[in-house]
Amino acid sequence: MPEAQAKNANKGLLIGIICGIAAIIAIVVIILIIVLSGGKKADLVGNWKLTLMKEGDTEYQVEQLEKLGFKGSITFKEDGTGTLKMPGSGTTSFEYDKDKMTMTAEGDTTDLKVSGNKLTIEESAVKMEFEKE
Repeated sequence: MPEAQAKNANKGLLIGIICGIAAIIAIVVIILIIVLSGGKKADLVGNWKLTLMKEGDTEYQVEQLEKLGFKGSITFKEDGTGTLKMPGSGTTSFEYDKDKMTMTAEGDTTDLKVSGNKLTIEESAVKMEFEKE
């Protein structure tokens, strides 16, 4: 009987070691996924076309905006500057920080949200979405 108990103890120890190694591998894989996916910053440089504008409860899609003659765009340059062109507002120059994902114009800083080829800017009750050209 003591021999059977020793074999069971060895099996338990072996199973414990295997589970421990599996847990370590799982943690390493999770850390790699987080590091590799978080290390990539959005590529803002280039021209972006206004595709949606929402003010309060009113939403305008790109087709509606174009029918109204409302063609907005935003351009990000490699040097950390850019321009926002909106009908009625003219052209606004700004600086941006790709690491913080913010843009600053006339002393006001706004967050930039990028998902794929869509850029979203929300300020007060206005939401604007742009698509990279």
